[in-house]
Parts: sequence; structure tokens; C-alpha cells
Amino acid sequence: AVLPDIEVLDLRTQTLSKDTFISSGLKEEIAIRLEDSQQSLLFLNRRGYAPITICQACGFQIGCKLCDARLVQHRIRQKLICHQCGDSIEIPTSCPNCGSLGSLKAVGPGVEKIAEECQALFPNARVGILSSDSVENVSQLQEKFSRFVSGEIDIIIGTHALLSDRVKVANLGLVIIDEEQHFGVGHKEKLKKLKNNVHVLTLTATPIPRTLQLALSGARDLSI
Repeated sequence: AVLPDIEVLDLRTQTLSKDTFISSGLKEEIAIRLEDSQQSLLFLNRRGYAPITICQACGFQIGCKLCDARLVQHRIRQKLICHQCGDSIEIPTSCPNCGSLGSLKAVGPGVEKIAEECQALFPNARVGILSSDSVENVSQLQEKFSRFVSGEIDIIIGTHALLSDRVKVANLGLVIIDEEQHFGVGHKEKLKKLKNNVHVLTLTATPIPRTLQLALSGARDLSI
């Protein structure tokens, strides 16, 4: 298989609205594929809605009581979950530290947040999430796989679970990778199997390392 064409989108040059993570350039690329009845895959290695929940009144970040990790917000399940030890609590309405009401803010994007933004930007698009905690049983997992294959989902957002050999798509036109989230050599090999003429857009908010520059110029294999 041939490594697809890869384009780097420098997020430092992109326009972002407040509290959003899908840039103007990314929105345009997805819109093109929707117009052409093609599917888009968005890779983000962050389960849930947001990795941090912080109080805007006192600055307190809600952490796990059993270990030292921050609790990850999961809006679909309405819980804050520790991805280190598995403990969870209901999402509180007030700050556990200072008691302020309505002061808790979700900080940073997870797959649920990106899916929410996609649905708001493209209300007619069919948006789906695939991560290890987005399904409750094998039956739900099989249903999602069949919807991908049949083309019933236009925009697919997920973690590295999307690179499973069981995940097939009907008419893939765009793959979007968050370069900050450890998309490595093994995942590159999976890319080759997706589709030869798919357009790959890798996002970065940091200066592009020399190895990535060489890869994009064709001087060596890709390792992001």
C-alpha cells in the first residue's frame, strides 16, 4: 500500500472561535468531503468530553480521591471518570472546593467535545464516536462497525480504536490527525491500509520537527 498524501495544518495560523477546537481550515476540508458525499475520520486520542474540569472562581481542578490523576469529564455518561484507576463520580453542580455554583468549566477537547462541535457546524451531517468507552457491549460495537461500512456516518470521531482492522468505511475522503496526541509509527502503517487516494491532514500547534519536515518532503518514512 502507498502512504497517502499528507498535508500539515499549522493551528497557529488558523481562526478559532472561543471555546472551540475546529479551525476554519479544518471546517472547510470537512465541508468539501460532505459536499462530495465522502466520509471524514478525525483521530483524537482523548476519550470523553474534556480532560480537565476547573472552577473558574477558585482555580480548583477536580481530581481523583483514590490517586493523583485529574478526573475526565464524560458528558454522555454524566460522570467524571479517572482514566488511571477507574473511579468515578457524578458531575457536580458546584465546586467541591469553594462551593461556587455554575463555576465549573470543561477544559480541553475530548472526542465527545469534537463530535458536539461537528454536529453544531454541520447540523445535517451524521456524526459518530468510536472509543473504548463509547459502547456498552459487543452488540453496540458491531452496530457502529456496520454503520461505518454502509456509509451511514459522515463524520467519524474516535481514538486509536478507529485503527482496528474491524473498522471499515464506505467512501473515505479525509483523515484528520491531531499530531499532538502521539500518532506514531504503528498508526502510520494502519493509514496505508485505509485507502490509497485519501487526503490526510495532520494538525499541529507546535513547530514542526525536522523528522516530520523530511517525511512530508518524501525524504524518509513518516513518523509523527
